[in-house]
Amino acid sequence: MKKIAVIIPYFGRLKDDFPFFLQSVKNNPSIDVLFFTDNNFPCDCPNVKVYLMTFEEIVSQFQRNFDFKIRLSKPYKLCDFRPSYGEVFKQYLKGYDFWGYGDVDVIWGDLRKFLTDEILSKYNRIFGQGHLSFYRNLPDINAIYRYVVQPSYKQVFTFDYGCAFDEYYGTSRYWDINMNDLFYQVSHYDDVDCMNLAFRSHRRQGDNLLFSYENGKLFRIYLKQDNLVKEETMYVHFQKRKMEVNTNPADMFIMAPNAFLPYIDLMNEANYKLFQPNKTFYAQSYKLRYQDFCNKFHKLKACFNHCEFGIPTHPKDVLHYYK
Repeated sequence: MKKIAVIIPYFGRLKDDFPFFLQSVKNNPSIDVLFFTDNNFPCDCPNVKVYLMTFEEIVSQFQRNFDFKIRLSKPYKLCDFRPSYGEVFKQYLKGYDFWGYGDVDVIWGDLRKFLTDEILSKYNRIFGQGHLSFYRNLPDINAIYRYVVQPSYKQVFTFDYGCAFDEYYGTSRYWDINMNDLFYQVSHYDDVDCMNLAFRSHRRQGDNLLFSYENGKLFRIYLKQDNLVKEETMYVHFQKRKMEVNTNPADMFIMAPNAFLPYIDLMNEANYKLFQPNKTFYAQSYKLRYQDFCNKFHKLKACFNHCEFGIPTHPKDVLHYYK
């Protein structure tokens, strides 16, 4: 079995639903999660390794890997540095066949069911999104981010604001164009649209989704032609949603808009309909739109500042990809 480590630097207050993520990690005992954090959180997961450090210390660790002055003033900017984790954290990755990065606003299902030995033997890069991606742990693979041209890693690492360099705006596009046969991109997961109150996945296979966590397995449940459908999924990403906690993390629970709830059988149509939103107004979507507007304004301001390697610009074809 290929050994896998997921690297997660996290600085600042952890959300109330973080224990549910840990529960789903615990039920994937063959995958290690390496936390670099200033949070000394309680954890009984044998496959979770916590390295306590300050944000300033991890910035210094990144800086030691580059011969130019990087800009890493806020923890969120770490997302742009994710493709470099294989080099920056190489001393922690000895013995691992694959390393990855991911978010904590997710619930993992049975990852190994989808990360089969066949896939891990054939591909060098698995998935292209920031919420969970994997690279084969080899020096030449770990350095590929350095060959991306538009934008270049030097432009991104010296720019104050996020450029989504870990996704198709940067390294994933490079893989897609130059190493497509070694890049696995099949969506076995659900990336829930943060602009809708109801759960709507990027997969477009079923709206008004609910999710059921059952003894290490994760299921997506939806209504199709008046029939309830239950399918196993790899993981769900809640993407900026504020999830209420109305139960304890355990081996069984359900996820409905927008809460973790005690487990019940959602294949009962009455139970399924019980958790569907009865309103369309979603205040969080307006808050997110406002934040997005502010981020774009600050990025525009930053473009007028001197950038040693130039301003990072995204290729035009990325818009077509995301459509």
